[in-house]
Amino acid sequence: MSAEPPDAAPAAPPSDTSAGAPDATPVALARYRVLVPHLYDGVTLKAAAASAGVPYRTAQRWLAAYKLDGLQALARADRSDKGRRRLPEELIAFIEGLALKPPRPTIAKIHRQAVSVAAQRGWPRPGYGSVHDIVTGIDPALQVMAHEGTKRYREVYELVHRREASKPNAI
Repeated sequence: MSAEPPDAAPAAPPSDTSAGAPDATPVALARYRVLVPHLYDGVTLKAAAASAGVPYRTAQRWLAAYKLDGLQALARADRSDKGRRRLPEELIAFIEGLALKPPRPTIAKIHRQAVSVAAQRGWPRPGYGSVHDIVTGIDPALQVMAHEGTKRYREVYELVHRREASKPNAI
């Protein structure tokens, strides 16, 4: 049993552990558990890090961050460029245009064409995953309209059902 000084931090992390990302709290708590023996039981940081299988220098950084900002500092920070593409807008529009051409091309074919256009224009070369994300991010309604036609679009996405006749008196 350890005796804590009166000015010591609580043995359990504070209840407000919001760190921005929903999955950041488990990461912060796991890092905090590595530091607990050092903070409250008098174990050296080197021994606490070794018993948890964490490099000593990493444990030092976690401890410094914890002392500075508390539990929320132990959470992973979000990337500053998260959700933004590094590709030019013209290239993204080109990829979307290729994906909407009938007949529907494969993503590999779109990728090959996008890479050649990017090389000609001096743009950064898109990866296959980026092309895949762009193509799968296209609105499904727009894909139906482009590949299956306006009649199919109306059948699937129009709210009001209209009866149509191809010939006079066909209904």
